Amino acid sequence: MARQDDGDAGSNRPVRILGLIEWGLGHRTHGMNLGRAAQGLEDIDVTWHRLAAPTARAWCPDWTSNWTTQSGLMAGRYIHDARRSSATDIVFCHSYVPAVLGRSQLGRLPLVVSIDATPLQIDQMDGYEHSAGPATLERFKHLVVRRCFDRAVHVLAVSDWAKTGLVDGYGVPEDKITTIPFGVQIDRFVRPEGRQRNRSDVTRLLFVGGEFDRKGGPLLLSVFDELRSRHRIELDIVTDDAISVPPGVRVHTGLDPLSPELIECFHSADVFCLPSRGDCMPLVLAEAAAAGLPAVCTRVGATAELVGHDDTGVLVDVDDRRQLAHAIEQLVVDLDRRAAMSARAVTRARTVFDSRTNGERTLALLRDLARGRRR
Repeated sequence: MARQDDGDAGSNRPVRILGLIEWGLGHRTHGMNLGRAAQGLEDIDVTWHRLAAPTARAWCPDWTSNWTTQSGLMAGRYIHDARRSSATDIVFCHSYVPAVLGRSQLGRLPLVVSIDATPLQIDQMDGYEHSAGPATLERFKHLVVRRCFDRAVHVLAVSDWAKTGLVDGYGVPEDKITTIPFGVQIDRFVRPEGRQRNRSDVTRLLFVGGEFDRKGGPLLLSVFDELRSRHRIELDIVTDDAISVPPGVRVHTGLDPLSPELIECFHSADVFCLPSRGDCMPLVLAEAAAAGLPAVCTRVGATAELVGHDDTGVLVDVDDRRQLAHAIEQLVVDLDRRAAMSARAVTRARTVFDSRTNGERTLALLRDLARGRRR
């Protein structure tokens, strides 16, 4: 991307971005994709820092057991060092968690916060099992997070659902929010040319979820045990949780994001299942779409923005065993419907969830904000 002169002093040099990424769950893959998108861009220079709990424990005091505190201390440390060296034009923080405390070190540096959900949205989902504290504490937490969004020059939301949470729950003006979805390395997940979709009488289901219970794994196992008495089906589960499974289920552990072993699970499957009890915008649904898998998932968080009901998959209500069983069974028996959904899923993934396109949009927004432009 060519450098552009916007008339500001120093506009001929790359914009220097300090990128702070919460390194866990889907945030990790998002960070990897953003880093890949930044490679080769001539008009930006990004210094990335991965904020992961084990790293925090290496130097944070023992009393900082809360992840918000740990990540905030790490973020503050990196921001402080960057500000002292005058080597940063703008700070990008994904998600809001490290930004809440890290913002105290900003000085005059502009901050952009990226989120997949607000604290209020997460608290309102039963699947996360967040219990409310005393009213005074909850009001204080809300005030601190709201001040973080107020301090930011812009907020990135990965879904319209998250944007609504910012506006309704924290009073963030709509013109201060840009929605850019998570991205997927499409060509890594699209089935290789010449590799045919399974047309045998055995249907392979796939579940990928780091937190097995929250992602609805126990309910899926129960439904699978019922359906396998009527249909020839198999189930692959990718998780790091210790679980016991019935016959016909394969468990894959220790698979890294974008690893060949994980991608092979997608390529070998016919239907993707994620009956989450609590979720924000699960990136794995975009990965499933890129692999051409029709998805059965719950109406929770922003999943309706990832899976089109009766278009690229089927949406069911949370904890509704009957709906889940019926949706999976229909895709097991109707191969033509499955094939049509598969084709539409790949098209939608290429159009909406390409990591290179979405990553470059994010970085271009940061560049323009740093240069004082209004979008």
